[in-house]
Amino acid sequence: LEPLYEACLERMEGFAEDAEKLGKACESDFAKVLTEAEKHPSRRYYIFKNIILHNLFGVDIMVEAVEICKLRLFLKLVSQVDNKRELEPLPDIDFNIRAGNTLVGYVTEAQFDAANTLASDQSHRDEIKANIADMADLFNRFREQQTVHGGQVTTEDKRKLRNKLSDLSMELDRYLARDYGVDPDNVKAFAVWRESHLPFHWFAEFYSVMSEGDFDIVVGNPPYIQ
Repeated sequence: LEPLYEACLERMEGFAEDAEKLGKACESDFAKVLTEAEKHPSRRYYIFKNIILHNLFGVDIMVEAVEICKLRLFLKLVSQVDNKRELEPLPDIDFNIRAGNTLVGYVTEAQFDAANTLASDQSHRDEIKANIADMADLFNRFREQQTVHGGQVTTEDKRKLRNKLSDLSMELDRYLARDYGVDPDNVKAFAVWRESHLPFHWFAEFYSVMSEGDFDIVVGNPPYIQ
């Protein structure tokens, strides 16, 4: 992805130069990106930071694997800086690299709609989907804030996002549990099921990607158990 980002920036610079020679204004979107890129001490750091925040998403059932992945991405970023004074705050990618079971959970909104439940739940289900869409907008702003030089993401911002996601995951797990023959109102049985299955709901966790037609490239391990 890095060569593609670099090529796009070079082409934008070419368009900006041509516009200046012709006495015309540069395309506003191009000008915005180029201005932001120039603010960063290291252009490569800026490119990799954008890639990590906006293009890379991952899931693993092992929490340790998730933490190692995040560490490797941070090391890749740090390696782009020659002078420690050029090092910017590392991005927060806790919502990009997630822990969960990729095989258990609702992948799409259609799967959630087809879940085994009562018709009387429809208004509640619609409310859940609306909340997921609202949360996706917060996620996007959370990521964009971090690519703007000097943009700050507070601990309170992250706490609110984490709590919203936790509440929505709980609601979705309650619906999914019924499909597995588990009564979500049975507190103990429901807790045991959640801990053993670790559901991951793609359309909620990565809503902005899934709602735009899914991922472009998926890399995964082969199934070890058929």
